[in-house]
Amino acid sequence: MKRNIVAIVAVAGIVVACAPGSQTPASPAAAGTSQVKPAQPAQGAATPSAGIKKADQTVAEIYAGQNGLLGTVVKVRGKVVKFSAQIMGKNWVHLQDGTGSAGTNDLTVTTSDSASVGDIVLVSGKISQNRDFGGGYRYALILEDAKVAVEAK
Repeated sequence: MKRNIVAIVAVAGIVVACAPGSQTPASPAAAGTSQVKPAQPAQGAATPSAGIKKADQTVAEIYAGQNGLLGTVVKVRGKVVKFSAQIMGKNWVHLQDGTGSAGTNDLTVTTSDSASVGDIVLVSGKISQNRDFGGGYRYALILEDAKVAVEAK
């Protein structure tokens, strides 16, 4: 018995189906998708991980453009990878969205809001640089006094 297997792959939120033995997408009707082609990201643009939609900025874009963003309020969406409650009167969130590399892939956020590890959150806060809170809490880049909205658990 011959089996026809169709591979379905999600790339940047777009579902693409490929026919057996093919590396090109099947027809949109076979894939169950529309014929609308997604816009291509700009050269060197950072694309968040699957399941995380880009807000105004990605974590990598915040690191890359931090000097121009200093003191401004930015929105970023990502996954909570660490949450520390009430340290020095603040909740501390470590946020990742799948962009960046070692040293530019984890954004520290201070907030009065709560979240849990694994939550997908939309964060809006002010960019600061070279913040030394004492007690070993020193950050070259940090998002402060943020509003955190949990979007998915």
